[in-house]
Amino acid sequence: FAADWSAATTLLVYWFENVAACVFITARALIHRRWNPRRGHYRYAAPNTGRRGSQRSSFVSGFAVTSLAFCAAHAVFLGVILSVLDHNSSRISEIDWRSVQLGCAVVLVLIVVDFVVDLPTLRSWPFRQMEQTAQLGLGRVAVVHLTLIVGLAGIVMTDAPSALFGTFVVLKSLF
Repeated sequence: FAADWSAATTLLVYWFENVAACVFITARALIHRRWNPRRGHYRYAAPNTGRRGSQRSSFVSGFAVTSLAFCAAHAVFLGVILSVLDHNSSRISEIDWRSVQLGCAVVLVLIVVDFVVDLPTLRSWPFRQMEQTAQLGLGRVAVVHLTLIVGLAGIVMTDAPSALFGTFVVLKSLF
């Protein structure tokens, strides 16, 4: 808000942050699995499924495939939505590519610093802490997912392109 970014610029930087966060959470999980090979890494059952350890799925692959597949789909939908809004000459869809580059660079530096800070203690993390870190990453992905669904519905119903960004602000604040 302080830099007067458009909604499109903000959403693009947040989307990039999700992708980078998912990649670095996956790296944490791979390192954690190597240093601390808990059963949950190899026979993962999500909490509250009632089937503890009955699956043969890998925690890391399940997280990486799910989060990155949603991020890829979000890229497509975000591109389509922003193209449609841009076609309608909406201020909300204006993208300041320099701000996107700067925002993504700052986000990447912060995520790398966070990763480096976690490395010395990663060996001592219980599996549950690794699982909670991944769930936080998926929560961020869900914010973009719901923003695209609810925001697009808001645009259709109100004919106000600001519904997309308003939805994002509300969901991000709640998250």
